[in-house]
Amino acid sequence: MIGYIVPASNNKFTMVVSSVLSLAIIKSDWFRHGVKPFGEAGQMIARTQANKSNPAVDVQLKTQIKEQRYCRPNSLQMVLSLDFINTGKDRLIFFKSGHRIAEYTISRTLENVLAKKYESHELLYGSVDFLEDITALVDTPAPSDVFFIVIPPGESYRSEVRLTIPIEVSPFTKQTDLSEGEHFLEVTLATWPNIGVQPSKLRERWNDYGYLYSKGITSAAPVSFTFIKTEPERCSR
Repeated sequence: MIGYIVPASNNKFTMVVSSVLSLAIIKSDWFRHGVKPFGEAGQMIARTQANKSNPAVDVQLKTQIKEQRYCRPNSLQMVLSLDFINTGKDRLIFFKSGHRIAEYTISRTLENVLAKKYESHELLYGSVDFLEDITALVDTPAPSDVFFIVIPPGESYRSEVRLTIPIEVSPFTKQTDLSEGEHFLEVTLATWPNIGVQPSKLRERWNDYGYLYSKGITSAAPVSFTFIKTEPERCSR
C-alpha cells in the first residue's frame, strides 16, 4: 500500500463489480512519497499558512473500489482507495494509520441514498490499536512525520483500507440477502486511534503547524457496484 499527496481532482469514480459484499476492518498503512512535511522547512511553511484564530477547515473523502473478491463463508472482501482532500484554506494534520471504517450503508438506487432508504446500515465498533504504547512518541512538541501527515490546501492524500461485508444466504431458497444488480456503498471513517493522548490537547499545542483533524468523515459520494452471485472462493485474510 502506498500513500502520497496528489493534487485534488474532481474526477468521479464508478466501478462495476461482479461478485458480492461484506465489511470488516483492518488497519491501513500510510506511506509518504518523497514528502517530509515536518522538517525545518515544512514547519516554517506551516507556521506561515496556519490560521491560528479562525481555522478554515474543510475536508472531503472520496472512495474507489480497487479490488473485490467473494470469499468463503459468504463474504465480500474489498480494498478501498481513500482520498482525503483538503478543500479548506488551512493545512490539515491527520494521524497516518489512525483511521478505520466505523459505519457503512448500502442502497439500491441513488434516489434511496438521498432519501436515506438503506438496504443495510451497519455501525462497526472497535478501534485501531497498537501493539505497544506509543503515547510518548505522539505527545511531542511538534507533530512527528512518522505518525502524522500534513495536507496543504487544495491537495489530497491517498490511503487504502480493506473492507468485508457479510452476506446472508437463506437455507431454504439459497438466495442471498443482497439482491443481484447495482447497489451504492457509502462509508464513514473514524480518524483517531486508541492511544493515551486526546487530540484536543495536541490540536492546541500544534496550532502553528496546521489543524489536527480527528472527527469522522463520510464519503462525499456513494460508490456504485454491481452484485452477481458467484461461487465464493477461499481468501486469505
